[in-house]
Amino acid sequence: MKPTKPTAGPSPPSLTANPVPDSEYQRIAAEYAAAKAAYDRGADVRQRAKDIVYKRHVGRFNRAQSWLLGVFGLVILLHAAGLYLFTSGFLLTRLVLEEKSNCTTPPGVVRFESGEGTPGTVEGGCWYPRKFNRAVVLVVDALRYDFTVPFREMNGEKTPSQFHDALTFLYEAAAEKPQNALLLPFIADPPTTTLQRLKALMTGTLPTFVDAGSNFAGTAIEEDNLIAQLRDAGKRVVQLGDDTWHALFPGAFDPVLSRPYDSFNVWDLHTVDTGVATHLLPLLHPDNGTQWDVLIGHFLGVDHAGHRFGPNHPAMKSKLKQMDTLFRDVVRSIDDDTLLIVLGDHGMDAKGDHGGESDDEVQAALWMYASQPLFGRRPGQALLPPPDAKQGGVAQIDLVPTLALLLGLPVPFNNLGKPIAEAFVGPDGLGTEALARAARITAAQVRRYVGAYEKMQKLEGQMAGELDRLWEGAAGAWNASFGPQGKGGVRLGEANWKALFDAFDAYQTETVDVCRALWARFDVGRMVSGISVLVASIGLLAVYARGVTDHRIGLSPLIVKRGAAGLGAGVAAGAALAAILPISLTHIAPLLGSAGIIAGFTSALYTARSILALPLPRSLTGLASLLLPLLLALSLASNSYTVWEDRTTLFLSSTTGALLLISGLRSATPLSRARGVANAILFTALGRLSSLSRLCREEQLPLCRSTYYSAGSSAPAAWHLALPLLTAILLPSALSAALRRTDSLHHAARWYFAIALRTALLLSAFATYLEALDGALASDSPLASRFAPHADAIKALRVTAAQLALGIALCVGGAVSAFSAPFMDRGSERVDLPDAKGKMAGYMKAIVRGEGNSLGARYLPLVSAVGVAVGVTQKPLGVAAVGVLMVQILALGEGLDAGGLRNSAVGPVGLGLLGGVYFFATGHQNALAAVQWDAAFVALRGVRQPWSGLLLVGNTWGGGVVAALAVPLVALWGAGGKSVDADEGAGKGGVGKRLAKFPQLAGVAQAVATFMLSQSVVVTGAAAWAGWLRRHLMVYRVFGPRFMFGAAGMLVMDIVALLALLVVRWAFLSVGEVYRSVATQVRGCRE
Repeated sequence: MKPTKPTAGPSPPSLTANPVPDSEYQRIAAEYAAAKAAYDRGADVRQRAKDIVYKRHVGRFNRAQSWLLGVFGLVILLHAAGLYLFTSGFLLTRLVLEEKSNCTTPPGVVRFESGEGTPGTVEGGCWYPRKFNRAVVLVVDALRYDFTVPFREMNGEKTPSQFHDALTFLYEAAAEKPQNALLLPFIADPPTTTLQRLKALMTGTLPTFVDAGSNFAGTAIEEDNLIAQLRDAGKRVVQLGDDTWHALFPGAFDPVLSRPYDSFNVWDLHTVDTGVATHLLPLLHPDNGTQWDVLIGHFLGVDHAGHRFGPNHPAMKSKLKQMDTLFRDVVRSIDDDTLLIVLGDHGMDAKGDHGGESDDEVQAALWMYASQPLFGRRPGQALLPPPDAKQGGVAQIDLVPTLALLLGLPVPFNNLGKPIAEAFVGPDGLGTEALARAARITAAQVRRYVGAYEKMQKLEGQMAGELDRLWEGAAGAWNASFGPQGKGGVRLGEANWKALFDAFDAYQTETVDVCRALWARFDVGRMVSGISVLVASIGLLAVYARGVTDHRIGLSPLIVKRGAAGLGAGVAAGAALAAILPISLTHIAPLLGSAGIIAGFTSALYTARSILALPLPRSLTGLASLLLPLLLALSLASNSYTVWEDRTTLFLSSTTGALLLISGLRSATPLSRARGVANAILFTALGRLSSLSRLCREEQLPLCRSTYYSAGSSAPAAWHLALPLLTAILLPSALSAALRRTDSLHHAARWYFAIALRTALLLSAFATYLEALDGALASDSPLASRFAPHADAIKALRVTAAQLALGIALCVGGAVSAFSAPFMDRGSERVDLPDAKGKMAGYMKAIVRGEGNSLGARYLPLVSAVGVAVGVTQKPLGVAAVGVLMVQILALGEGLDAGGLRNSAVGPVGLGLLGGVYFFATGHQNALAAVQWDAAFVALRGVRQPWSGLLLVGNTWGGGVVAALAVPLVALWGAGGKSVDADEGAGKGGVGKRLAKFPQLAGVAQAVATFMLSQSVVVTGAAAWAGWLRRHLMVYRVFGPRFMFGAAGMLVMDIVALLALLVVRWAFLSVGEVYRSVATQVRGCRE
């Protein structure tokens, strides 16, 4: 059966029933094409017009940013000028006299006994009978006195340290042959930096505090010194080891036999010492005795071992044993006409550092040896060397006249030292006559120097008084015995000679005290000028940051123009005044230049006074933000608060967390309140966590326990090595989680934090482990013997890993920051909305995910990259501390956003305090001894400027660098443009209008100004208190170093904040370009 065919419905109307004529169809098509072409031409014109408008907006943005940079550039100039003026008045240097001592012109009548030679000749002795024709001077850098004496229980210490009983030969020789060997504590004058100690050891002068800052300048010594006297006497001087000698005395050493070595690479324990030993022993062979007269060897291994590991480490024991063996070999090569001297230029503290703040840092060792009997002891003096450095010490400057007189040379003109008694009293201890004659010669030279210094400095009468009385008494007693010409008189007994010696010794002791007081004088005028400039900068910053209401960018061009004009006029006026008046150009030019900037800045503010308001706090958080840096500045007036500044800064930073908590509780929505409270708690908890990393300064003991290093060492503890790996695992995840919360983990952010940043952190951790392995090779463990053949490869691999970590962090992070698209995901969706007639019509709406934090998220990679780079320069605990800092900064930004405090002073002030907290948390203190010099070689095989300096800055002020760079981050976190819908993009040019106003850029500028303001308040306080307390006992131990570190840190953070204001443009322009693209896309969809 066939299937039934379905019945068809009515047929549709035929399309060809009423056909459209071809001519009509063609006409309609032509009209449509013409209309479409006209519309396309108009669209192109409109798009080109929009492009031109956008480019104009970008140009206006660039100009606005440039003017802002100019404003802060003027502020930095004020800071630099103020600090320079104060420093030049506070850290004075003594006047260097050009006079030279002459062999034939002694300071008084020289008395030689029969058989002692002819005075006035190098062969017989210039001012004193020559005892030796040659000398070997071996400097063991950082040879502390207790490294050379046997261990004995004291101060509860019952177990010997690694440095005990390793270098035994010096004590054994002095104890067994006291007439041939002499071991004494050798007390240095702070600062105990190597370069300044060498200056004192060769000139006999006292250093001033500012000398510590020039430890790496290596400026040639211009004043009279032992090396110059040796050269003038025709002596051949050979130098081996530390190349600092060649910087101080250029051209003074034999160019063929001398062997200088790089002195700054603290990672290298052996190259210098091995080189010195290799060349030293052959030169001491009798066959080479005619090739040199004075041989100077400078060993660095002990100092470098201290810096790397501390004194209580197997590496130190190994170095001291090496020195012990070498000295035994050297003594076997010394003849009767050669004097051997072994000395330390300074000591070291428990971490191996040295700045002069503690007794251990100034207590070095002096050992003198002669194969002929020479040394004696004064009546009542023990034959054995002193058991500790508290007894029987001699000043380091005393070596200069002692060595000069024993070699028959004139005493250098500027010398303040006196002869070491044990070298002149004779083997039987009864040679007081020789000692008195030596004391008279050196005292007379000191008298001559004092007179010349008074005349040159126009201090007539200011150094007289007690000095004149003591000199007249000593000289009168001498003349009474021998007459003014040193002839005739009676033969004196031991008591008379002792009285003469005591008289001249008292004169020299008093002279040194007078000179110390004289060189502690300050230029109060310069100090007041500097503080005045700093105070003025505070006022200007306060008005610009908190007093300008709504036109900060518009006001900036006027400030820059007038400030620059004032600067030029002030400098020109200063130069003119210095040319016609007896005024120092280095004082008047920076002072009047600063005054010109201040006048121009103030003039601009006065012109715009209608838009200004008093920069006074208007809320609790504003008042607290004002008080936090002010309280820190006031606390620096106290010695105790300054010593415990790490605790003070932590407390004030925790107060910032309390402000976040209060603002969070006041938030309008439950979600904001929860977020604000959680981040306030997190911020405070992380601050407390960071305080577990600490380095105690000497004044804090025993109430403080250092955790940054292992006990009794400057090497990290074993458990610290887990922290870099833990940081590499957790930190990228924490940063990604912060972006994920704001829906900003898009595009490059997905792989940058998870892959690039984590890779850099893993490489940094790997470099840390290789460093620990390299340190372990210095011990006697089986691991050391197994890896010792690969030591060079391990060092090279460590440097390479650190370089790769820095390269990935900075290059990849910088590229993402500069070129990546914003971390937003854009798209569109169709929505039905009623049209003008009430009918539903379809529209396309742009969707931008991550828009709410577009600016803050876009800036985060740069902060994280620099943070990782800073971590590369740190010890393991410092790496973890920097990681905690970055998370704490994000908690601060989240808390500010949740509490509505993004434009308040809480964020910038809080960042300033965080910089201080992490200065201490990364193992630093305001003391020269706390500087981690080895950081300069983390990614380098030697000194490479400016990279070594940048690594050291990153290590020392790394916390402040990250905090300063994060100022725009906290100002922009949670900030983004409003989503651009169809209407806004169609004809209102919303993006263009927002760019024209630049509200976020103005907010960043306000935050930068507030950050600089908080730093200025603290540093100005440190300067003011250091100046006011300049006669305080602890000025050079507490207040002076605090000012120096604060001033340097402020300049570093000023520059970083300025760079942050510059590079934030990458975030602004990148986000602006995306919104422009979205607006174009929406228009196309709608049309």
